[in-house]
Amino acid sequence: MKTYILLILLMSSFTGCSGFLDDELSIKRTDYSGNELKISGYYYYDYGNSNPEGYMDVYFLFRNGIILEGGTFKKSELVDEEAKYQTSGWSASMRKYKDVWGVFKIQANNIEYERWYSGEPPLKSYVSSGVILNDSTFQITKSRRSNGKEVTSENTIYRFKAFSPKPDSTNTFVK
Repeated sequence: MKTYILLILLMSSFTGCSGFLDDELSIKRTDYSGNELKISGYYYYDYGNSNPEGYMDVYFLFRNGIILEGGTFKKSELVDEEAKYQTSGWSASMRKYKDVWGVFKIQANNIEYERWYSGEPPLKSYVSSGVILNDSTFQITKSRRSNGKEVTSENTIYRFKAFSPKPDSTNTFVK
């Protein structure tokens, strides 16, 4: 009888928790073998005049179709951040955080990437999409929640910077 009650409790707790599960990525990871974008470095978005502190975002794209967020920081901290990226310790520490990983895909001159974003659990995933302007620049024009809701317009231009060695893309979150 105890086993039966325990089984019912477990089943009811699993069926009631679906609202607590992180979003699944809607874009399937596929290897990137194209040459539409350079990937021997990272892409950055410079907030420019919109932020007096001079902040920037960094993303690494990998041949295995994975995207890794390198963080948001002041431009004056770039040299220190690049030094961190080159250490195995930084790569190892990023493996603990689901919200820095995602996938990207390129079709013709279009790019989409999807990743989890930090916040209160469950983690939500968003797809950012845009156009490739040349092999070292892309523009994100739209972002939407992976479930199709919360669509927003954007105008974010990412530029390439050669960088080696890149961090390791090994993680347990993207299959």
